[in-house]
Parts: sequence; structure tokens; C-alpha cells
Amino acid sequence: MKCMLCRRQLAIIKCLQCQIPLCQECASLYLVGNGCSPYPAFLCPSCYQEYSSDNW
Repeated sequence: MKCMLCRRQLAIIKCLQCQIPLCQECASLYLVGNGCSPYPAFLCPSCYQEYSSDNW
């Protein structure tokens, strides 16, 4: 499956919010939660921009 953004790379990640397939280069890492147990979430650029100012 190819990345839905660049269409060149192999998609190995899905956006946590919109579920589109992404390659590692197009996905943005976002840490969800706080304190001792945050977990990594990968987001596409538009979801990252939308949620980067919010606290999940």
C-alpha cells in the first residue's frame, strides 16, 4: 500500500485520527497523554496541525 500523501513510499503507519495510510516521512509523531504514561500517536499533517494546539 502506498502513502496517501506522497504516493511514493510504502505506507507502514495510519493516521490515528483519519486513518489514511502514511509513510514514515509523511507522518508526524504526537505524544498523547501526560505524566508517566504518554503514548505515541502518528498523525497526518492536517490532523497534526488541527490537534497540536489541543490537549488530548
